[in-house]
Amino acid sequence: MSDDLVREWILSEGKATEITRISSVGGGCINRANRYDTDAGSFFVKTNRSIGPSMFEGEALGLNAMYETKSIRVPKPFKVGSLPTGGSYIIMEFIEFGGSRGDQSVLGRKLAEMHKAGKSENGFGFDVDNTIGSTPQINTWTSDWFHFYGEHRLGFQLKLLRDQYGDSSIYEKGQRLVKSMGPLFDDVVIEPCLLHGDLWSGNISSDKNGEPVILDPACYYGHNEAEFGMSWCAGFGGSFYDAYFKVMPKQPGFSAQEIQKATSDFKFHYYSNFDFDWYVGILNDGRQVLVKRYKNIPYVTTTDEQPNAGPYRDTAISSLMSNHSNALKLLGSCLELPIPMLVYEYAEIGPLNARGGVGSDVSSISLSWEMRLKVAKDIANVRTRNFNELMISLEIRKI
Repeated sequence: MSDDLVREWILSEGKATEITRISSVGGGCINRANRYDTDAGSFFVKTNRSIGPSMFEGEALGLNAMYETKSIRVPKPFKVGSLPTGGSYIIMEFIEFGGSRGDQSVLGRKLAEMHKAGKSENGFGFDVDNTIGSTPQINTWTSDWFHFYGEHRLGFQLKLLRDQYGDSSIYEKGQRLVKSMGPLFDDVVIEPCLLHGDLWSGNISSDKNGEPVILDPACYYGHNEAEFGMSWCAGFGGSFYDAYFKVMPKQPGFSAQEIQKATSDFKFHYYSNFDFDWYVGILNDGRQVLVKRYKNIPYVTTTDEQPNAGPYRDTAISSLMSNHSNALKLLGSCLELPIPMLVYEYAEIGPLNARGGVGSDVSSISLSWEMRLKVAKDIANVRTRNFNELMISLEIRKI
């Protein structure tokens, strides 16, 4: 059996003499996950049938680094290995989650304590490259933050976008930003500190005692405020930031309002490295919506021969978050299609534009001929779908 190595470790190194139950639990859209209950306690096991152990090794090193700061609770990793039939696994501590994410101020304080305790003598980076979701993350040690961020974060993402879509215009504009961003950090003292690296709402929880727990990291050592890059999808409130900045004083720079203004007019959807694309949809009455269309994901099975959980998970999470002021409201879903789609409210202004909205000044967009031809082709291939939840026809085109 494929889990023989997992059982062997649990019954030897894990100090268990009996496995009483194995149950499937949520593992996200990339991995499968199971809870192993034993007479020595419970273990959490993630497996991936197609990716080797390097992904889980990076996760384990990150979890260990955060665990060693003795600040915020994370699941302790125990073992990473290869599966004999291909793929890999990771065994870690099982944490019984509570019913909420816990106190925001406690989360802010403990995260700041982790940043303060997790220091690096090697500069910015990490001991290994890892992944954020399924996207590679380069962590080559670099002595200078601007070089690290420009080359291995912003620059690397720009290269992925250029290589995937064949459009060099946004890459060239991004490179100009990389070369000129130094003055944005005048008078800012930047010291490398340990970051979770992927701190969105799905990676934040609490244990049964209400203590915050963070998981599924993409760790590296960087500027502490880089941790807030996913804050638009984390739901941090004022009490979180107040508690955080009491421990880690805020650096001079931009306020939240200034950042929102600066990021309120993105012209391109740039979340192109995930398993979906964003579209702008036009309803019969002229209103716009956002349509999330999954990329070539089999509706019936995945490579693990299990139902694909991505669209269903996103539907459930979006439904729960629809009343949150910082979350897109889910209007409807169409899961019976070969390629599932979800429909959200349209976000015209604010940082949510990064998820698919466009500003009103579309005349300022500079497109290459390749991109113009692609847009023309997409418009020519307009598709109409009937959404049961909306009870109206919806015209969509890729932006």
